Amino acid sequence: MTYITGFALASTAGAGSPSTSSQIEGMAYAPETSGSASPAAALDMQTAYTNAMGQTPADQVELNGGKLDGLTLTKGTYKWSTAVVLGVGSTLTLNGACGDVFIFQAAGAISTGANSKIVLTGGLKSNSVYWAGATSFTTGASSNAAGIILTYTNVVIGTSATLDGAIYTQTEVALQKATVTPPSVCPCLE
Repeated sequence: MTYITGFALASTAGAGSPSTSSQIEGMAYAPETSGSASPAAALDMQTAYTNAMGQTPADQVELNGGKLDGLTLTKGTYKWSTAVVLGVGSTLTLNGACGDVFIFQAAGAISTGANSKIVLTGGLKSNSVYWAGATSFTTGASSNAAGIILTYTNVVIGTSATLDGAIYTQTEVALQKATVTPPSVCPCLE
């Protein structure tokens, strides 16, 4: 059984249907419910994850040993066989035009340290940045992240952290007094 806890949820149409809450924008779905959108959402997540992890060839492989501190990257697919880390207080700059795509593929966990920042420049929007992690995605306290998160296990957005993007996972999402805003979209893609 899958549970969604920590929110004051109200069912929209009875057992198995999506729920709403004044604490979230949109609907909350648990993948094991019988609501019509829940199984489809889980399958869509799996398809998106498989697509992101399957993008080949990678433009960069094992870049900087998975340490993203202080880097400025341009569009492309980045692949690691290890964990990927943005250290405490560090900044990762993603520089791209509207419509450029960044895909980060990690065989391990993806994490950002406390007070770290993922900065988008040059017109790049968060709906064009994909973080595909085989395990978890975790942000530290008071960090700022951007992009679409796709993982098979858990996602933790730390205390007072922000995410400009979306979270898709097949297990747990833990938001610790965090703010998640819908991904920014390039006008050319609307």
